[in-house]
Amino acid sequence: MRTSEALPAACDSGAYLVFPKASDVSARPMLSASWFAFVLRWALQRAHRYTHFVGLVTIRASRDHVGLTIDGGVQMTTEVADRIGPLIRDTDLIGELDDGRLGVLLADADEAAAASVVHRLGETLARIRFAESLVFAIGAASCPANGVDMPSLVAHATDHRELIVCAKNPAA
Repeated sequence: MRTSEALPAACDSGAYLVFPKASDVSARPMLSASWFAFVLRWALQRAHRYTHFVGLVTIRASRDHVGLTIDGGVQMTTEVADRIGPLIRDTDLIGELDDGRLGVLLADADEAAAASVVHRLGETLARIRFAESLVFAIGAASCPANGVDMPSLVAHATDHRELIVCAKNPAA
């Protein structure tokens, strides 16, 4: 798919950007699932063409509810994105993946760099008190080492979780 062909399709599909509130100018925007997929595919094409690395970190927030484990939801994904935004470089992007997980696209990041980001994010998420008790599953993958297209990169990051972090109980 050519970039010029994919952009109008992304625009027509109701893609959106979530911008920070005017009162919080330090926050970075979180890309919607369709925009994040578009940018990730584009970055992978560039990495393949120019032989450099692209890293992907995935974060799934879940919570217990009546004995079941359920996803944290859109509001929790947005809150996590706001909290981790200051921890990543200006060249990296935060967005939502198709299944509701949070994705962080790391420019020029190999496996070691992605693993370093995973541990730094894990340490931060473990210290934050959220409105609910959460468990974060954080995984990483790097192109070309773990895949050269979006589905294989996302699958590797999902299947090879590097870190499970429990957020502090809000009552503690």
